[in-house]
Amino acid sequence: MDIQEVNKLIKSQENDSNELRRILSNIKKDSTLRKIRPEYIDDRRKVINDVFVRTQQHDDRLKEQELLSTHKYITLNYFDNNIKKYYNEAMDYLHQCEQRLQDVQKINEQETATHSDATANLNTLNDPKIFIQQFRISQLSKKLSQAKIAITEEKPQWRLKSLFQSIQNQWQEIEGNHLELLVTENALEHDYFTSEYFDIIQRDYELTCELIEEKMNTSNEASTTVCAPSSSRGKLPPIKIPQFTGSYDS
Repeated sequence: MDIQEVNKLIKSQENDSNELRRILSNIKKDSTLRKIRPEYIDDRRKVINDVFVRTQQHDDRLKEQELLSTHKYITLNYFDNNIKKYYNEAMDYLHQCEQRLQDVQKINEQETATHSDATANLNTLNDPKIFIQQFRISQLSKKLSQAKIAITEEKPQWRLKSLFQSIQNQWQEIEGNHLELLVTENALEHDYFTSEYFDIIQRDYELTCELIEEKMNTSNEASTTVCAPSSSRGKLPPIKIPQFTGSYDS
């Protein structure tokens, strides 16, 4: 491999290192609503893997070159300390997104089953407090669904703020009633507790509030961010060959 090709590969490694860092930065900036979609996670993971496989192949070729033994690419272990580092960070972050997605899917599944049971049990409850609590939870669940749709459909801020306030008010009533039910001994064996109605709606409430706040904050931020040029970050020197002058002593 000649010097020109070596320098070209080193430059390619720099560019791919910056690309992995850029991808990770963009993923972190994306909204939670986007990051908990399966297709989003799969797409980003594929792009990251494609870049990393290419860098591995280039790294193998560069490490075969004896003239690189004292070059910073080798002495500073550029591949592990830059490329592999950003790759691992990006994959770990996507794994966290995937776990969050699984939590959301679990919440939705439990929520569907729970509210179906609640609807079926509304007319058979003996404790009026539990009846009221399950009714409130059912109403809050509908409001949470409305909020998620409003976020997806890019509804105006006033609509999000209105939903946010309504959700918080409903949650305060549910939380207060739940504390009262906890001190009622004969209620602890009820399906309300054994089926974790409160725990399920609490997770959905916290997630939805997070999505609303993130959406409102994003709308208030500037749409563009100035970034430092990638060429100024971790630039590696090219390989140079001493110029032959024609003297035997050169």
